[in-house]
Amino acid sequence: MRAVDMPKARIGRVRHLTGHLPHGSSHGSAAGVIGDVLGNSPFMAQGSIRVAIARDPSQLEACASLIAKRYGWRGYDVPEPIVDNPSYFTIFAANPEGQVLGTLTLGLDSAAGLMADEMYKTEVDLARSGGGRVAELVRLAVEVCPDAKEVLASLLHMAYLCGRVIHGVTDAFIEVNPRHVTYYKRLFGFEVSGTPKTCPRVNAPAVLLRLRLERIHQAAHDFVEAVFQQLERQGNESHPHEEICAP
Repeated sequence: MRAVDMPKARIGRVRHLTGHLPHGSSHGSAAGVIGDVLGNSPFMAQGSIRVAIARDPSQLEACASLIAKRYGWRGYDVPEPIVDNPSYFTIFAANPEGQVLGTLTLGLDSAAGLMADEMYKTEVDLARSGGGRVAELVRLAVEVCPDAKEVLASLLHMAYLCGRVIHGVTDAFIEVNPRHVTYYKRLFGFEVSGTPKTCPRVNAPAVLLRLRLERIHQAAHDFVEAVFQQLERQGNESHPHEEICAP
């Protein structure tokens, strides 16, 4: 596991954030905290896990290395890196020593569209046509480690804050291996939105899932707390985080 320098600013523990702030809100200290996440890239702490948005080349390189390792282990083609696209944010989780344990990229909709449009434009357009603001979760990889479940939940929580709270995203899409559809439906509330296809970016089977974020009425900290409780109930069940099919 490659070590990187974590951002110097610390903004506290994830579970202490105070409520779900709607898009554009400037209420309370939590709004300032979330604004700093994109502006200055400090980190949030969840127990021993630090989560931040990758900014410098060493962080991005460490994330790319982990993706190559985990995708390669599963026999997938390694996806091309996302270069110079301001609509995509690479999130990473690390331990206190700076070892990168997980990464996830949040892609916001733009004039160029989403990667999911390549195979599922009709399904994504359905969410757009209803006035929704869509985004996608891609390039997810988590190291095999004792904290894997916490890493996964922390990455998703940061993506939720950046997507829903800051940018007002209503619908998040993700492409996963068909074997793991039940896992994502049960644990995170995703629903099947497209039929299985072969993802050309990684040369593996994929199915499109959709998460309607407007249905999540809990505060952000309650949402992640519920996810952690669900993860704890899973016991020793395998976690298919390394098998995300979209880059």
